[in-house]
Amino acid sequence: MTKPSANRVDALIVGQGLAGSLLAHALDSEGLSVAVADPGHGGSASMAAAGAMNPCASARYTAPAPLDLWLDHAVSTWQGLERRLDTPLFQPQLLCRLFRDAREAGRVKRQRRHPALARVVSAPVAGSPPGLSTAPGHVLIRSARVDLPAFLAATRQWLAARGALRERSCHPDDVAPSAYGISWRGIDARVLVLCQGAVAARHPGLRRLPWRLSRGEALYLEADDEWPDMAVSRGPSLIPVDGERYWLGATYGRELQNPLPGTRARTTLLASLEQLLAGTPAPRVIAQHVGVRPGSRTELPFCCRVPGKPPVYLLNGLGSRGTLLGPRCATTLSRHLAHGTALPPEWNPWGETWRSA
Repeated sequence: MTKPSANRVDALIVGQGLAGSLLAHALDSEGLSVAVADPGHGGSASMAAAGAMNPCASARYTAPAPLDLWLDHAVSTWQGLERRLDTPLFQPQLLCRLFRDAREAGRVKRQRRHPALARVVSAPVAGSPPGLSTAPGHVLIRSARVDLPAFLAATRQWLAARGALRERSCHPDDVAPSAYGISWRGIDARVLVLCQGAVAARHPGLRRLPWRLSRGEALYLEADDEWPDMAVSRGPSLIPVDGERYWLGATYGRELQNPLPGTRARTTLLASLEQLLAGTPAPRVIAQHVGVRPGSRTELPFCCRVPGKPPVYLLNGLGSRGTLLGPRCATTLSRHLAHGTALPPEWNPWGETWRSA
Protein backbone atom coordinates (compact mmCIF):
# COMPACT_ATOMS: atom_id res chain seq x y z
CA MET A 1 0.00 0.00 0.00
CA THR A 2 1.17 3.54 -0.77
CA LYS A 3 1.69 5.02 2.69
CA PRO A 4 0.13 8.42 3.32
CA SER A 5 2.42 11.25 4.32
CA ALA A 6 1.90 12.87 7.70
CA ASN A 7 -0.74 15.19 6.30
CA ARG A 8 -1.30 14.62 2.56
CA VAL A 9 -3.10 11.80 0.72
CA ASP A 10 -4.78 11.31 -2.63
CA ALA A 11 -8.17 10.38 -1.16
CA LEU A 12 -9.88 10.64 2.21
CA ILE A 13 -12.51 7.88 2.46
CA VAL A 14 -15.32 8.34 4.97
CA GLY A 15 -16.59 4.96 6.16
CA GLN A 16 -14.88 1.58 6.33
CA GLY A 17 -17.83 -0.64 5.52
CA LEU A 18 -18.01 -2.75 2.39
CA ALA A 19 -17.81 0.17 -0.08
CA GLY A 20 -15.07 2.07 1.73
CA SER A 21 -12.94 -1.03 2.26
CA LEU A 22 -13.22 -2.10 -1.39
CA LEU A 23 -12.33 1.42 -2.54
CA ALA A 24 -9.29 1.61 -0.26
CA HIS A 25 -7.88 -1.56 -1.82
CA ALA A 26 -8.74 -0.45 -5.36
CA LEU A 27 -7.07 2.96 -4.91
CA ASP A 28 -4.00 1.34 -3.42
CA SER A 29 -3.78 -0.97 -6.45
CA GLU A 30 -3.69 2.16 -8.62
CA GLY A 31 -0.79 3.54 -6.56
CA LEU A 32 -2.86 6.19 -4.78
CA SER A 33 -2.53 6.93 -1.06
CA VAL A 34 -5.60 6.96 1.18
CA ALA A 35 -6.74 7.81 4.67
CA VAL A 36 -9.93 6.25 6.01
CA ALA A 37 -12.06 7.89 8.69
CA ASP A 38 -14.22 5.42 10.60
CA PRO A 39 -14.97 5.21 14.34
CA GLY A 40 -15.93 1.53 14.28
CA HIS A 41 -18.34 -0.82 12.53
CA GLY A 42 -21.13 -0.67 15.14
CA GLY A 43 -24.46 -0.97 13.34
CA SER A 44 -22.96 -1.28 9.87
CA ALA A 45 -25.21 -3.10 7.43
CA SER A 46 -22.14 -5.07 6.30
CA MET A 47 -21.84 -6.64 9.75
CA ALA A 48 -25.46 -7.84 9.66
CA ALA A 49 -25.43 -9.07 6.05
CA ALA A 50 -24.85 -12.63 4.90
CA GLY A 51 -22.33 -11.58 2.26
CA ALA A 52 -24.30 -13.57 -0.33
CA MET A 53 -23.38 -12.94 -3.96
CA ASN A 54 -26.70 -13.85 -5.53
CA PRO A 55 -26.91 -12.57 -9.12
CA CYS A 56 -30.74 -12.58 -9.11
CA ALA A 57 -31.76 -11.66 -5.60
CA SER A 58 -35.34 -10.56 -6.30
CA ALA A 59 -38.41 -12.72 -6.79
CA ARG A 60 -38.54 -11.44 -10.39
CA TYR A 61 -35.22 -13.18 -11.13
CA THR A 62 -33.74 -10.00 -12.52
CA ALA A 63 -30.00 -9.41 -12.56
CA PRO A 64 -27.86 -6.30 -13.14
CA ALA A 65 -26.77 -5.92 -16.75
CA PRO A 66 -24.34 -6.82 -18.10
CA LEU A 67 -24.35 -9.68 -15.58
CA ASP A 68 -21.23 -11.37 -16.95
CA LEU A 69 -19.18 -8.23 -16.37
CA TRP A 70 -20.46 -7.66 -12.83
CA LEU A 71 -20.07 -11.31 -11.86
CA ASP A 72 -16.66 -12.01 -13.38
CA HIS A 73 -15.23 -8.82 -11.92
CA ALA A 74 -16.62 -9.59 -8.47
CA VAL A 75 -15.23 -13.13 -8.41
CA SER A 76 -11.75 -12.07 -9.52
CA THR A 77 -11.75 -9.17 -7.03
CA TRP A 78 -12.69 -11.28 -4.02
CA GLN A 79 -10.21 -13.99 -4.93
CA GLY A 80 -7.51 -11.32 -5.25
CA LEU A 81 -8.41 -9.82 -1.87
CA GLU A 82 -8.10 -13.26 -0.29
CA ARG A 83 -4.50 -13.38 -1.47
CA ARG A 84 -3.76 -9.76 -0.54
CA LEU A 85 -5.10 -10.07 3.00
CA ASP A 86 -4.08 -13.72 3.44
CA THR A 87 -7.58 -14.38 4.79
CA PRO A 88 -10.25 -16.85 3.57
CA LEU A 89 -13.06 -14.66 2.22
CA PHE A 90 -14.73 -16.15 -0.84
CA GLN A 91 -16.71 -19.40 -0.90
CA PRO A 92 -18.67 -20.56 -4.00
CA GLN A 93 -22.07 -21.76 -2.85
CA LEU A 94 -25.10 -23.35 -4.44
CA LEU A 95 -28.42 -21.67 -3.64
CA CYS A 96 -31.73 -23.53 -3.84
CA ARG A 97 -34.64 -21.15 -4.30
CA LEU A 98 -37.95 -22.78 -3.39
CA PHE A 99 -40.91 -21.45 -5.35
CA ARG A 100 -43.63 -19.68 -3.42
CA ASP A 101 -46.19 -20.60 -6.08
CA ALA A 102 -46.38 -22.48 -9.38
CA ARG A 103 -46.28 -19.24 -11.41
CA GLU A 104 -42.67 -18.73 -10.41
CA ALA A 105 -41.55 -21.40 -12.89
CA GLY A 106 -42.84 -19.24 -15.73
CA ARG A 107 -40.85 -16.24 -14.53
CA VAL A 108 -37.69 -18.33 -14.42
CA LYS A 109 -38.24 -19.65 -17.96
CA ARG A 110 -38.72 -16.12 -19.31
CA GLN A 111 -35.62 -14.76 -17.60
CA ARG A 112 -33.44 -17.70 -18.66
CA ARG A 113 -33.82 -16.58 -22.28
CA HIS A 114 -30.93 -14.25 -21.45
CA PRO A 115 -27.72 -16.32 -21.86
CA ALA A 116 -26.00 -14.67 -18.89
CA LEU A 117 -28.82 -15.64 -16.56
CA ALA A 118 -29.02 -19.18 -17.94
CA ARG A 119 -25.35 -19.46 -17.02
CA VAL A 120 -26.15 -19.17 -13.30
CA VAL A 121 -29.80 -20.29 -12.94
CA SER A 122 -30.95 -23.85 -13.63
CA ALA A 123 -34.16 -24.79 -15.42
CA PRO A 124 -37.17 -25.07 -13.08
CA VAL A 125 -37.54 -28.40 -11.29
CA ALA A 126 -40.80 -29.67 -9.81
CA GLY A 127 -41.01 -30.22 -6.06
CA SER A 128 -38.16 -29.59 -3.62
CA PRO A 129 -34.93 -31.42 -2.76
CA PRO A 130 -34.89 -33.90 0.17
CA GLY A 131 -34.83 -32.27 3.59
CA LEU A 132 -36.35 -29.00 2.41
CA SER A 133 -39.88 -27.76 2.91
CA THR A 134 -42.51 -28.84 0.39
CA ALA A 135 -42.69 -26.45 -2.55
CA PRO A 136 -44.29 -26.49 -6.03
CA GLY A 137 -40.84 -26.28 -7.58
CA HIS A 138 -37.32 -24.90 -7.27
CA VAL A 139 -34.25 -23.73 -9.14
CA LEU A 140 -30.57 -24.00 -8.32
CA ILE A 141 -28.52 -20.80 -8.56
CA ARG A 142 -24.74 -20.59 -8.77
CA SER A 143 -23.98 -18.21 -5.95
CA ALA A 144 -21.22 -17.47 -3.45
CA ARG A 145 -20.68 -16.14 0.04
CA VAL A 146 -18.16 -13.51 1.13
CA ASP A 147 -17.14 -13.43 4.80
CA LEU A 148 -17.80 -9.72 5.31
CA PRO A 149 -16.86 -9.52 9.02
CA ALA A 150 -13.51 -11.16 8.22
CA PHE A 151 -12.97 -8.81 5.26
CA LEU A 152 -13.73 -5.69 7.29
CA ALA A 153 -11.56 -6.80 10.22
CA ALA A 154 -8.60 -7.74 8.01
CA THR A 155 -8.88 -4.49 6.05
CA ARG A 156 -9.00 -2.47 9.26
CA GLN A 157 -5.79 -4.12 10.43
CA TRP A 158 -4.24 -3.53 6.99
CA LEU A 159 -5.12 0.17 7.15
CA ALA A 160 -3.99 0.60 10.75
CA ALA A 161 -0.63 -1.07 10.08
CA ARG A 162 0.04 1.53 7.39
CA GLY A 163 -1.07 4.54 9.39
CA ALA A 164 -4.06 5.07 7.08
CA LEU A 165 -6.88 4.63 9.62
CA ARG A 166 -8.41 7.53 11.54
CA GLU A 167 -10.72 6.10 14.19
CA ARG A 168 -13.13 8.99 14.33
CA SER A 169 -16.24 10.24 12.57
CA CYS A 170 -15.97 12.65 9.66
CA HIS A 171 -18.92 14.80 8.63
CA PRO A 172 -18.84 16.66 5.30
CA ASP A 173 -19.53 19.91 7.16
CA ASP A 174 -16.20 19.46 8.96
CA VAL A 175 -14.29 19.34 5.66
CA ALA A 176 -12.90 22.59 4.26
CA PRO A 177 -11.57 23.47 0.79
CA SER A 178 -7.79 23.73 0.54
CA ALA A 179 -5.24 24.51 -2.12
CA TYR A 180 -4.65 20.76 -2.48
CA GLY A 181 -8.34 19.80 -2.55
CA ILE A 182 -9.91 19.32 0.86
CA SER A 183 -8.69 19.60 4.45
CA TRP A 184 -9.88 17.72 7.54
CA ARG A 185 -8.21 17.58 10.97
CA GLY A 186 -4.73 18.17 9.62
CA ILE A 187 -5.15 15.92 6.58
CA ASP A 188 -5.03 17.34 3.06
CA ALA A 189 -6.55 15.18 0.33
CA ARG A 190 -7.22 15.65 -3.36
CA VAL A 191 -10.75 14.29 -2.94
CA LEU A 192 -13.23 13.19 -0.30
CA VAL A 193 -15.23 10.00 -0.95
CA LEU A 194 -18.39 9.32 1.09
CA CYS A 195 -18.86 5.59 1.71
CA GLN A 196 -20.99 5.77 4.85
CA GLY A 197 -23.91 3.58 3.83
CA ALA A 198 -27.27 4.70 5.21
CA VAL A 199 -25.64 7.48 7.24
CA ALA A 200 -24.99 9.38 4.00
CA ALA A 201 -28.73 9.66 3.36
CA ARG A 202 -28.99 12.02 6.35
CA HIS A 203 -26.59 14.58 4.92
CA PRO A 204 -28.54 17.67 3.77
CA GLY A 205 -27.03 17.64 0.28
CA LEU A 206 -27.84 13.96 -0.25
CA ARG A 207 -31.31 13.56 1.25
CA ARG A 208 -33.14 14.14 -2.03
CA LEU A 209 -31.39 11.32 -3.85
CA PRO A 210 -33.49 8.26 -4.80
CA TRP A 211 -32.59 6.24 -1.72
CA ARG A 212 -34.28 2.97 -0.82
CA LEU A 213 -33.41 2.37 2.81
CA SER A 214 -34.59 -0.67 4.75
CA ARG A 215 -33.80 -1.95 8.21
CA GLY A 216 -32.93 -5.63 8.41
CA GLU A 217 -32.34 -8.10 11.22
CA ALA A 218 -30.63 -11.47 10.91
CA LEU A 219 -29.77 -14.39 13.17
CA TYR A 220 -26.74 -16.61 13.46
CA LEU A 221 -27.84 -20.12 14.37
CA GLU A 222 -26.18 -23.29 15.58
CA ALA A 223 -27.82 -26.59 14.70
CA ASP A 224 -27.36 -30.08 16.12
CA ASP A 225 -28.83 -31.90 13.14
CA GLU A 226 -27.17 -31.97 9.76
CA TRP A 227 -28.73 -29.16 7.79
CA PRO A 228 -28.25 -28.66 4.02
CA ASP A 229 -24.77 -27.72 2.87
CA MET A 230 -26.27 -25.37 0.28
CA ALA A 231 -28.08 -22.09 0.85
CA VAL A 232 -31.89 -22.14 0.76
CA SER A 233 -34.16 -19.20 -0.02
CA ARG A 234 -37.89 -18.61 -0.08
CA GLY A 235 -38.21 -14.98 0.90
CA PRO A 236 -35.98 -15.51 3.96
CA SER A 237 -32.65 -17.24 3.34
CA LEU A 238 -30.71 -19.83 5.29
CA ILE A 239 -27.01 -19.68 4.42
CA PRO A 240 -24.29 -22.02 5.73
CA VAL A 241 -21.43 -20.18 7.39
CA ASP A 242 -19.42 -23.23 8.44
CA GLY A 243 -20.14 -26.83 9.44
CA GLU A 244 -22.51 -25.96 12.31
CA ARG A 245 -23.38 -22.27 11.99
CA TYR A 246 -25.95 -20.71 9.67
CA TRP A 247 -27.10 -17.19 8.84
CA LEU A 248 -30.89 -16.70 8.72
CA GLY A 249 -32.40 -13.52 7.38
CA ALA A 250 -33.25 -10.98 6.74
CA THR A 251 -36.26 -8.95 7.77
CA TYR A 252 -37.30 -5.75 5.98
CA GLY A 253 -38.61 -2.77 7.94
CA ARG A 254 -38.80 1.02 7.98
CA GLU A 255 -37.89 1.71 11.62
CA LEU A 256 -34.59 3.16 10.48
CA GLN A 257 -33.72 4.93 13.73
CA ASN A 258 -33.96 1.84 15.94
CA PRO A 259 -30.42 0.41 16.42
CA LEU A 260 -31.41 -2.50 18.66
CA PRO A 261 -32.45 -6.02 17.59
CA GLY A 262 -35.98 -6.98 18.59
CA THR A 263 -37.84 -10.05 19.82
CA ARG A 264 -40.47 -9.72 17.08
CA ALA A 265 -37.86 -10.07 14.33
CA ARG A 266 -36.30 -13.02 16.12
CA THR A 267 -39.66 -14.78 16.39
CA THR A 268 -40.49 -14.05 12.75
CA LEU A 269 -37.17 -15.36 11.49
CA LEU A 270 -37.32 -18.56 13.53
CA ALA A 271 -40.85 -19.19 12.27
CA SER A 272 -39.60 -18.76 8.69
CA LEU A 273 -37.53 -21.94 9.05
CA GLU A 274 -40.75 -23.88 8.41
CA GLN A 275 -40.80 -22.38 4.91
CA LEU A 276 -37.27 -23.65 4.27
CA LEU A 277 -36.62 -26.92 6.10
CA ALA A 278 -38.75 -30.01 6.63
CA GLY A 279 -39.38 -31.07 10.26
CA THR A 280 -36.44 -29.27 11.81
CA PRO A 281 -36.15 -28.82 15.59
CA ALA A 282 -35.51 -25.35 16.97
CA PRO A 283 -31.84 -24.35 16.66
CA ARG A 284 -29.78 -22.32 19.12
CA VAL A 285 -29.56 -18.60 18.44
CA ILE A 286 -25.99 -17.48 18.99
CA ALA A 287 -26.22 -13.90 17.69
CA GLN A 288 -28.69 -11.34 16.34
CA HIS A 289 -27.62 -8.41 14.20
CA VAL A 290 -29.37 -5.34 12.81
CA GLY A 291 -28.39 -2.90 10.07
CA VAL A 292 -29.85 -0.48 7.54
CA ARG A 293 -29.38 -1.36 3.87
CA PRO A 294 -28.46 1.66 1.72
CA GLY A 295 -30.27 0.78 -1.51
CA SER A 296 -31.29 2.84 -4.53
CA ARG A 297 -34.68 3.19 -6.19
CA THR A 298 -32.92 3.12 -9.55
CA GLU A 299 -31.52 -0.35 -8.68
CA LEU A 300 -28.17 1.09 -9.75
CA PRO A 301 -25.33 2.15 -7.46
CA PHE A 302 -24.42 5.75 -6.68
CA CYS A 303 -20.85 6.15 -7.94
CA CYS A 304 -20.20 9.72 -9.01
CA ARG A 305 -18.95 13.17 -8.14
CA VAL A 306 -21.19 15.25 -5.91
CA PRO A 307 -22.03 18.57 -7.62
CA GLY A 308 -20.14 21.61 -6.34
CA LYS A 309 -16.88 22.12 -4.50
CA PRO A 310 -14.72 20.95 -2.76
CA PRO A 311 -14.15 17.73 -4.74
CA VAL A 312 -16.47 15.19 -3.10
CA TYR A 313 -17.48 11.77 -4.49
CA LEU A 314 -20.20 9.34 -3.46
CA LEU A 315 -19.94 5.54 -3.50
CA ASN A 316 -23.16 4.12 -2.09
CA GLY A 317 -26.58 2.64 -2.86
CA LEU A 318 -25.33 -0.94 -3.25
CA GLY A 319 -28.33 -2.37 -1.35
CA SER A 320 -28.46 -6.15 -0.90
CA ARG A 321 -26.07 -6.76 -3.83
CA GLY A 322 -22.99 -5.15 -2.35
CA THR A 323 -20.66 -8.12 -2.78
CA LEU A 324 -21.63 -8.28 -6.47
CA LEU A 325 -21.81 -4.56 -7.34
CA GLY A 326 -19.17 -3.14 -5.01
CA PRO A 327 -16.01 -4.51 -6.64
CA ARG A 328 -16.70 -3.09 -10.10
CA CYS A 329 -17.83 0.26 -8.68
CA ALA A 330 -14.69 0.56 -6.56
CA THR A 331 -12.43 -0.34 -9.48
CA THR A 332 -14.18 2.09 -11.83
CA LEU A 333 -14.00 4.96 -9.35
CA SER A 334 -10.35 4.27 -8.55
CA ARG A 335 -9.45 4.34 -12.25
CA HIS A 336 -11.35 7.59 -12.63
CA LEU A 337 -9.42 9.18 -9.77
CA ALA A 338 -6.08 7.78 -10.95
CA HIS A 339 -6.39 8.25 -14.71
CA GLY A 340 -9.42 10.48 -15.36
CA THR A 341 -11.46 7.76 -17.08
CA ALA A 342 -15.19 8.45 -17.29
CA LEU A 343 -17.72 7.21 -14.77
CA PRO A 344 -20.91 5.60 -16.15
CA PRO A 345 -23.58 8.31 -16.35
CA GLU A 346 -26.25 5.87 -15.16
CA TRP A 347 -24.46 5.69 -11.80
CA ASN A 348 -24.97 9.43 -11.27
CA PRO A 349 -28.25 10.10 -9.40
CA TRP A 350 -27.98 13.79 -10.21
CA GLY A 351 -28.25 12.99 -13.92
CA GLU A 352 -31.37 12.63 -16.00
CA THR A 353 -31.58 8.82 -15.89
CA TRP A 354 -33.61 8.48 -12.71
CA ARG A 355 -35.40 11.83 -13.00
CA SER A 356 -37.09 10.79 -16.24
CA ALA A 357 -37.85 7.22 -15.17
